[in-house]
Amino acid sequence: MKQRHREWATLTAKPNKAIRRLRELPGVQELENDKLLNDRLRIDNDDRLNARIEETSIKLFGIRRMDTVFQFPPNWEAIENDDWDEADRILAQEEAHEARFYCNDEHSEVDQLAHLHERGWNLSDERGNPLRLFWWFARQVEAVAKGYMGRAPDMGAVNLQKWENSLAEEAKAAPPD
Repeated sequence: MKQRHREWATLTAKPNKAIRRLRELPGVQELENDKLLNDRLRIDNDDRLNARIEETSIKLFGIRRMDTVFQFPPNWEAIENDDWDEADRILAQEEAHEARFYCNDEHSEVDQLAHLHERGWNLSDERGNPLRLFWWFARQVEAVAKGYMGRAPDMGAVNLQKWENSLAEEAKAAPPD
């Protein structure tokens, strides 16, 4: 009962007024630019970019996209073929796990974008369109926003780092005395 109430409270909580913009987090804009370049060059699967995306996700949220997806047991095929009761139980677990997430194939990117925005996250570009990296980060952001798993980046530290970087750039650009 307590768990149900906690989930209900999480889902019905008033949205956070401070919107976090994914593209402003360290490393995300660079990945977005690389993804744009790959799309223009029609590169479908860039293993190096995928590895950088996963590394950035772990650095920012402490989880990867695959951590948010239900993991079937290693012997799933044998269970599915031999033990129907156990297979039904596992499928019910998968259904319950996936039902916690709005960010899935059942909803459009625009609907998912709005859902995440209600929870204090902006995963859009400067024109309001979903980031090219939307699919790679949406579930981690949702898991963090709902408190299921992972952790939110410390925005104070992120802003401080941005400020330090801008001061360093100004110092480089300033003429010597």
